[in-house]
Amino acid sequence: MERQDHQTLMLRPTNQPQEFDVALGGGNDSPSTNGATLGGMAAVLKNLKSASIDRRIASLPLALRYDRAGTNLLLKVLTEDQSWQVRRSAYWLLRQEADPRLNPVLNRYNPYHNFRCQQVITLVDVTAPSLSTKFVSQLAISSNSQFLAASSNFNIQVYDLTDCSLLHTIPDYGSIAITNDSKTLVSASGNYDSEVSLWDLATGQPQRSLLADHRGMGIDAIAISPNDQTIAISSSYQGKIKTYSLTSGKLANTHNGQSPLTMNPNGQNFISSSKEGNIKVWSLYSGTLLRTISNQEKEITSIAISPDGQILAAASWDGQIYLWRLMTSDLHNIIQAHSANLNPITTITISPDGNVLATGYHRGIVRLWDLHSGELLKDLSSCSSRISSLVFSADGKKLAIGTWEAKIYIWEIDEANLG
Repeated sequence: MERQDHQTLMLRPTNQPQEFDVALGGGNDSPSTNGATLGGMAAVLKNLKSASIDRRIASLPLALRYDRAGTNLLLKVLTEDQSWQVRRSAYWLLRQEADPRLNPVLNRYNPYHNFRCQQVITLVDVTAPSLSTKFVSQLAISSNSQFLAASSNFNIQVYDLTDCSLLHTIPDYGSIAITNDSKTLVSASGNYDSEVSLWDLATGQPQRSLLADHRGMGIDAIAISPNDQTIAISSSYQGKIKTYSLTSGKLANTHNGQSPLTMNPNGQNFISSSKEGNIKVWSLYSGTLLRTISNQEKEITSIAISPDGQILAAASWDGQIYLWRLMTSDLHNIIQAHSANLNPITTITISPDGNVLATGYHRGIVRLWDLHSGELLKDLSSCSSRISSLVFSADGKKLAIGTWEAKIYIWEIDEANLG
């Protein structure tokens, strides 16, 4: 369903001065320099007046075909459109132009300059008062951005992400994942007699248990395929990953690998680590090992894949982020994310639009990076303990941060103060 916005962009005449004219050296290039440009820009302008946010966003890359006129139009969108999603998309397109003349405007309208901690959730459990240490081990947000699930070392709690109110508590703990239809929570504890359990996400009621033959694995990671048909579970203790049908519970394949573990958004393969520090790419359906990416025997602490399935990010124990082109296994970039005071990186995640890489550290810091250039975008205020989990909401507006102090910090783009 297309997102609708009745406060659409109202374009001013292109021959009037704009605040961004200074950034481009003054003056305006009219989009009517020739017939082809006029026709193409007319189509872009028409789409930018649509009430559909998705249609407006889809039209933005087309503007870049028209050189300076297109750049001026994107700047107009960045400064005037009423939708923060549309403005954010224009921001990233302009940022990738790498034109230093745009920097003053981009700095002013950087959405992450207005990324603020809006809520702090403290996990409380009266059933486990004897636990001297309580911590958040894993977070998951539903694809409809309605639910936040938090697994701790004593239970699983499900919150309404809108107001952070506690909806229900589930008597399990350990690894968690939410199906892509936002209906089911899957959980598996790390105990060697653990079961994989399915719960109704909205009510917290148990649905069924799966995978009776996995007992003794000590599960430490779960990943669900985009179509919700297949689940992969990892036991680093055994060095095994097993894939099952999520509907029937039947075992599909067994692989030599371990966490971290993640599914490719293309639905064709999944990625795991190995005891040797390499990255393995597996066919989801045949179980075949497609390729091994050497990480020079550096221990991998966390992995993430861009939404288009093109870039694999791997955090190593030495505090660097290695970016690989997944189809070719070529090393694309290395982000020098290490710091003497912050190592190691404990967890990473990539924003749903594929532009931002978030890194969490052992000493309670979270950093946001430009995934394309490797430039640091923002340091988030430090927590008092280790960062255990990071997850963006599906719209990219919120970032949930789980910590070893049994707290969850909800950071959010303050769209009212953008620019």
